[in-house]
Amino acid sequence: MHVELRHLRALVAVADEGTFTDAAISLRVSQAAISRSIAQFETVLGARLLNRTSRRLDFTELGNEVLLRARRALRDVDSLPLLAQATTLRVGYAWSGLGLRTRRLYILWEAKFPGVELILSHHNSPTGGIAEGVSDAAIVRGEPDRTGYRLRRVGSERRVCAVPRQHEWSRRRSVTLKEIASRPLALNRKTGTTTEALFPASEPLRIVETVDTDHWLETIAMGKAVGVTSEATAAHFPRRDVRYVPVKDAPGIPVWVMWPEDNLHPYVERLTALIEQVYLTDPEDYQPNSAEGGQHPAVSDPAAPRGSSGR
Repeated sequence: MHVELRHLRALVAVADEGTFTDAAISLRVSQAAISRSIAQFETVLGARLLNRTSRRLDFTELGNEVLLRARRALRDVDSLPLLAQATTLRVGYAWSGLGLRTRRLYILWEAKFPGVELILSHHNSPTGGIAEGVSDAAIVRGEPDRTGYRLRRVGSERRVCAVPRQHEWSRRRSVTLKEIASRPLALNRKTGTTTEALFPASEPLRIVETVDTDHWLETIAMGKAVGVTSEATAAHFPRRDVRYVPVKDAPGIPVWVMWPEDNLHPYVERLTALIEQVYLTDPEDYQPNSAEGGQHPAVSDPAAPRGSSGR
């Protein structure tokens, strides 16, 4: 005898419904069929998955681990019919995409999955458009809220300081967090990658609130504040009136791929694997200020083989 899908479905149904009777109703089978499936499952594994009493059912330690794997296996099996139907993967980003690595991702994706269009787009939402139903997955930074989502860390990025073109730091090779803390600081608390926690507690901060990426950039360009962000921002949002200077003593920004816990697009895990591969190597040499105009040499969202939809 081998483990069968009916064994997995019975175990998950018992966990979700709480009793054999309710599990049978949810699967539209008899209670005897549920009991038989669980008993056969335990026989195959040679171990007990549930402790049964007259009043309650409790999962054993092994039962809880098997339950996790059963859910994962059923999710993968149930998504198989979608493989032939999926023609688009919509990936949002709350602040910026992958910066100079974006083109590399598109090239790899096109080579491996030519029948599935990859679309990256910006959404002023902490979930990069997932909560709004316009993204299948999202690229997020920092420490995202895990409630209702699955996440995989795919890389890390350096921090840069955005300053007006005529700012005294615009030709500097780097700046420090202490120096930045001495100036008004533009923050976007909704989708930004920087918070007060990044700076020494001894340094009082003068915060200038902004509502989205464009407002953040305009605030900096007008000389009202400086800002700290990911190196990817310099590639996605280059401006002639803003320069990006590396922050030499700041920790890196973790980059995550996030997707809904209960709605896995069949190509999301393939996407995360490719992004991890892209982050294993550095992008082009990072030159935050070009000789002409002080603009990052990258373009906003590199022209991609398919589906480019950036800013």
